[in-house]
Amino acid sequence: MQRLVSSILFALILSISGTANAFLFYEDFGWGNEVNWAVPIEANGADNDWYAARFADGAPGRSISDDVGMSQMAYTDPKMHGWASDGAALLININTLGSYDNTILHFSWMEGFGDGIGRASFWDDNDDITGFNADRTIDLRTGPYNLSNWSEHDTSGPVIQWTQSSLRITDNKPSVWVAFWMLGGTQDYLRVTDIYVEGEPTPPVPEPSTLILIGSGVLGLFGFKKRMKK
Repeated sequence: MQRLVSSILFALILSISGTANAFLFYEDFGWGNEVNWAVPIEANGADNDWYAARFADGAPGRSISDDVGMSQMAYTDPKMHGWASDGAALLININTLGSYDNTILHFSWMEGFGDGIGRASFWDDNDDITGFNADRTIDLRTGPYNLSNWSEHDTSGPVIQWTQSSLRITDNKPSVWVAFWMLGGTQDYLRVTDIYVEGEPTPPVPEPSTLILIGSGVLGLFGFKKRMKK
């Protein structure tokens, strides 16, 4: 009987606090073999669009759209990937609302063929960015959304083979911006793919009525046990 009481109590607690990871975003650039030398189209499998920003000076005469895109390197790279180069970055906006804890960004990345001194940088910012152009580009070299207001999560390099990384991003915010970009290096570029975000919902706090119901049930089971002994 004691085992029965323990099992029922455990099941009741699990029904209240049990959680499962939720996938908040997914992108593998795998909708085809087309090459897009501009901001990538809508993310595959998610209701989000890609954006692009200029964080540092690029080569003279090049627009932001000239320095971002999606492609596949024939014969040498089987992965469809997004890329950003020369001070430009690919941006994605993710909603982590839902009392999510431990929100994790997973992705595969590598450095392109440049001078070998670039650093791949991954940032997040939980303010809503406004003022994008019609082509979903924005210049963030100055102003309230420049890099001083972003959190840098990882800087490594050079990495010349596909590398998987997992990073914490901001929990429980309606607008979390993530930027993938290459800091430094002439004509270096960052490739990124297999991107997904998962979060663990925070266990809800039981309402008083629920706690009373659980307590009453447990007390009832103990009372039933005593009557059975008599």
